[in-house]
Amino acid sequence: MSPLLKLPLELKLHICLYLDAEAIVAIRQTCKELYTLEKSFYDTIWTNCVDRLCEAHELFAPTFKWRPMSPKGREAIARRIDMMEPILEKAWQGPSDSDHCQAPPPSDAVDLLSRVDNPDEDISFEFIELLPGGRILLLFSANFLYVWDLAPYLDHLATPIERRVLLPWNYAPDTLVLPALGPDKTSVRFMITLEPFHGELQPLYAGWDVERLRIFQVMELCFVDDGDLHLGKIGRTLPVFYPFSEMDADFDEGYLKDREVTEDYVLFRIRRRILAWSFKESTYAVWDLVGSGGDSERIRFQISMAGDSVLVFEDGELTVYEMPPLIPVPAGGQVVDFTQLGPTPIARRISVPLPKHSLVCDGKCEAWRGSAGYLTPPYYYVHHIDVAKACAKTAWYRVDVDFSSSPPVQVTELEWDVSRDLDGKERIWAFNRPFKGKLVATSVWGLPLQPDGEGVMQSLGGPQSASVYIAVTAPSTSEELSSQPPESKSPTTVTKGSGLPVPPRESTLFHMADVQDIDGDWDHEVNCDFCPLSGILVVTSRRYRGSQVLPAKRIQVFDFVRPRLR
Repeated sequence: MSPLLKLPLELKLHICLYLDAEAIVAIRQTCKELYTLEKSFYDTIWTNCVDRLCEAHELFAPTFKWRPMSPKGREAIARRIDMMEPILEKAWQGPSDSDHCQAPPPSDAVDLLSRVDNPDEDISFEFIELLPGGRILLLFSANFLYVWDLAPYLDHLATPIERRVLLPWNYAPDTLVLPALGPDKTSVRFMITLEPFHGELQPLYAGWDVERLRIFQVMELCFVDDGDLHLGKIGRTLPVFYPFSEMDADFDEGYLKDREVTEDYVLFRIRRRILAWSFKESTYAVWDLVGSGGDSERIRFQISMAGDSVLVFEDGELTVYEMPPLIPVPAGGQVVDFTQLGPTPIARRISVPLPKHSLVCDGKCEAWRGSAGYLTPPYYYVHHIDVAKACAKTAWYRVDVDFSSSPPVQVTELEWDVSRDLDGKERIWAFNRPFKGKLVATSVWGLPLQPDGEGVMQSLGGPQSASVYIAVTAPSTSEELSSQPPESKSPTTVTKGSGLPVPPRESTLFHMADVQDIDGDWDHEVNCDFCPLSGILVVTSRRYRGSQVLPAKRIQVFDFVRPRLR
């Protein structure tokens, strides 16, 4: 260590500016001189460390720059990624035999809200989103967007701050919120559905069928420099008249499920047609999918994007469509009518057979991305729920698209894994988040509903419990596997990274937390989000308060890093 101490002050500081969080902690514990150096430039060192983490892991910049945290708080945030790694590594390796009945890891638990503050408001949250970094929590209810700033807690265990932003008053309670960060990472974008028969929209769409018409609006929540929040609209609304109504059997699948949002587009899959909406330019395109599948095949394929190309995974095939010319969104009072569409543009396309272990896409076939946008390189995963075998399967591919190159589409088969269901439990909620080259799949499990004598599923009633589990997977266990060159120069190329069959990897469900006292009439409305970069898990539910009392809206925060920071 003596050569380091002999360096000029400027060089010692420069070295500290390139160390990771735990290395900074280690170096300040080495001797009094380095301890004094770290304390003298404490703010500079830890601010720089956090900035590098934001760049490397696509953390949400306002986590640290909007109403800046104290230097001590930035140190705590920066250390969280390293502190979570042993927990996630244990989940990745799978529990040992002695961990068969594994207890959740230690955590601090905090209730943000325990009672209903407005009896007239819907008592559930339609959607929750914990932004990367674990500081900002968004909760969408029937009337409001709640913005929770967890910085006081992350900094010095103080009470988090709640802000309430009024959503458009004709905001539809059945909306599907699709969050995506703005390109400058100082805003959050999301898409909402507007009721067309209220306010300024009512005279424009009075003659349309209420059960088939949906009007979409992309909005942006900006975290401005003065510490305020601003909610605004991006572009014009998109009115879509669906070929099915709320009463049709395929409404949920065709309306709620098949969508994808990027920084520039929202994709809709409506039966066997794709609608691509450029919400910033207020333009769109509609085209037919190739293939012979009928309208009944609602969930056998999914959509995603790679740049300006649209990817459609269907059964054992990937079809890549080049974005066709876009036209202006209809003016007020007119709609994109899917019941009367004429011939659609012929989108340039290329189809690629997927490798033999490709899965029927009854779950998600999408780009591996967190809330902060697409990761690099462009890995894609195909998710399949195998009810017969009580497991979930995930197949990974690397997809490279360049229509000007030869071959224009290359698909590389990576690892695939199998995750077994929990005996006697039912999956209530599931989602994925990235962490250091791996994917953390979080799921909530509870007791399954039971049918009555007529086959109608009955609520469990009374206080119930649910458990949160994670499973850690990766597109490849070897960097060498994902970097192999393609083996042919055909128009479309499918390769296996090593040239050998890829065996499945058994992914183990790792117990993270238990949630108690959930009202049994609403136990399947448990929502959650988990940020593995910060070790923060948020669970929303309705707390049971007795058979004659309205259940309370509840937000619980589980912090898996705080016990390790002490």
